[in-house]
Amino acid sequence: MLFPGSECLSHILDETKYLITQTKGLEQSGFAENETLQRAFARSIEIIEEATKKIPPLHQEIKKIIDKEK
Repeated sequence: MLFPGSECLSHILDETKYLITQTKGLEQSGFAENETLQRAFARSIEIIEEATKKIPPLHQEIKKIIDKEK
C-alpha cells in the first residue's frame, strides 16, 4: 500500500460506493421490504466503522482540518 491506513481508506471507499450504487432509484418502502438489502447495508456500515477505527491518528487529524474547511 502507498501509506499507513490506505487499505482502510480503500475499504471505506468500496463500501461507500456500494451503498450509493444500491440506493439509486431505491424507494424507502422498497428498502423497508427487503431484509437482505437491510442486512447488507448494516454490514457495510459495520465495515466502514471498523475501518475508521484503524485509520492512523495522522489521517484523523487531516480529516478534522478538511471538515473545518467545509
